[in-house]
Amino acid sequence: MTIDIPSEAGQRAVRGLAARCDVVLENYKVGQLAKYELDYDSLRAIDPRLLFSDLMTGMFATQAVLAALFHRERTGEGQYIDVALLDVQMAMLANMNANYLVSGTPLADLIAERPAHFWLGGLERAGVPCGPINDLAQVFDNEQVRARGMRIALERDDAGEIPLVASPLKMSATPPSYRLAPPRVGQHTTQVLRELLGYDDDAIRATQGAPQADA
Repeated sequence: MTIDIPSEAGQRAVRGLAARCDVVLENYKVGQLAKYELDYDSLRAIDPRLLFSDLMTGMFATQAVLAALFHRERTGEGQYIDVALLDVQMAMLANMNANYLVSGTPLADLIAERPAHFWLGGLERAGVPCGPINDLAQVFDNEQVRARGMRIALERDDAGEIPLVASPLKMSATPPSYRLAPPRVGQHTTQVLRELLGYDDDAIRATQGAPQADA
């Protein structure tokens, strides 16, 4: 869905949706939403149980949201979740961080002294899990990637077949299902605002900043 946040009608719509939702995910610069009174402090005044987080680091934000929902279930208290892209990038370096912090030498400098086949052969013989650094074409052509079904395609009436990456979650009892292709921009604006906020056509058009046909 789409909403013109700088407009007063758009801001009212966001506040109305926040009052009916559990979690707000946003991807704005720090402090930018405050000028629209759509920041955490403003929305929390509407619903103290609201969870508010940043979409840039979705995987870690999901974990934090689940933990915050558990906390809210016990205490009734919502909270602000600050998950920065920089912090997550640092965390994801994992073993490389440890190698550098312990030895003071980036492991990549040592690896660069020999060709890839030298390291792959030696590590495989030693029983150490390893693999080459591939470009994206090589990734999608990788035998294991294909065997795991990580490339899928879904049909959309206005775009035909859309290539996508599958969910990495493989679950025996409740596996992910792929039913709908990614929506068009604004495809569900009318549906969401009507069903959740009871908006009529004029109110919906006002949230878009200018008169327009139903999204």
